[in-house]
Amino acid sequence: MKTVVITAVVLLAASTTQGTYTYVFGPGEDFGAKVLFGSESILVAGGHGHLLDLLQQSSGRIQSTTPLGTYYGGGIWEGGIWEIESAASSTLEVLGGEIGELDVFDSAHVWLHGGRINWLYSYQQAPTVADRHIDIFCKSHSFNPGTGMLTGVWGDDSAFSIRLFNVTGYTPAIDNINFHIVPEPATMLFLGLGGVICAASRRLRA
Repeated sequence: MKTVVITAVVLLAASTTQGTYTYVFGPGEDFGAKVLFGSESILVAGGHGHLLDLLQQSSGRIQSTTPLGTYYGGGIWEGGIWEIESAASSTLEVLGGEIGELDVFDSAHVWLHGGRINWLYSYQQAPTVADRHIDIFCKSHSFNPGTGMLTGVWGDDSAFSIRLFNVTGYTPAIDNINFHIVPEPATMLFLGLGGVICAASRRLRA
């Protein structure tokens, strides 16, 4: 596993998006089963649905959802997003919300910053660190190979517990993840002060 310490600047860049979205689902709105093609994009900011399928070069950003409920069978879902499939060359950023299952295929890339994710399936090859398709930003993490449980703490101090599933013929899920350690606020402050001091020093020397 690769763990990288990142600064506040990198965090800010990773969590900022520009432009508009093809679809936006706000608080309580239900998108049902949604499939995106081409360069279509979706923002879920309080909405919910039972399936989100990202294909081709489409992109998704999950900021928040309604709470994930219970699947009762017979096609009835309640709250959260029950399944997200990110395939082809799509991209997905998860900042929060509640997701039942996340499946990552082909050359898709996923960035996880927070929220609840029950299960994660990896259908990808990652022969080297540079080929990994999943980036997790957290304060700490631990993996139990016996149970397949990945646990840790997100940057907002909330805990996560994700069950990783390996798929035959593909790189084990844990080996398809790059971990980025989010600095504590005090560390970020010192980093900022260090930059100010260095800049002042250079001016004095000049």
